[in-house]
Amino acid sequence: MSENHSTLKIENVIASVDCGLAVNPQLVETQVTGAIVFGLSNALYGEITLDNGRVQQSNFHAYPILHLKDTPSIDVHIASSDATLASGIGEGAVPVVIAALVDAIHTAGGPKVRRLPILKNDISLSS
Repeated sequence: MSENHSTLKIENVIASVDCGLAVNPQLVETQVTGAIVFGLSNALYGEITLDNGRVQQSNFHAYPILHLKDTPSIDVHIASSDATLASGIGEGAVPVVIAALVDAIHTAGGPKVRRLPILKNDISLSS
């Protein structure tokens, strides 16, 4: 590894979610897991480019998503709650996992990432 180049390997992600009453905990876990994968994909690869004022990415074939081989182990913990009404879960993990990843890169001795996608910052993904 050169002084100006870092290799990134995301081995696991642990998430804790307090969504109130989890009517279907398995669905909550799946929703949070999907949001984490999408958030990591956005952080690593996500880029919208313009040419002559037109967006170049027309669909997901031109907007990469994390490959299964690069997807880390994901462990989701759902906080117990006294709530009696369900409220939903949504995609709240997307921006949170991006911030956590950028912070983890710097904490591990990597650069302070200030622009996305991360892989355009002289950082490569290790399988």
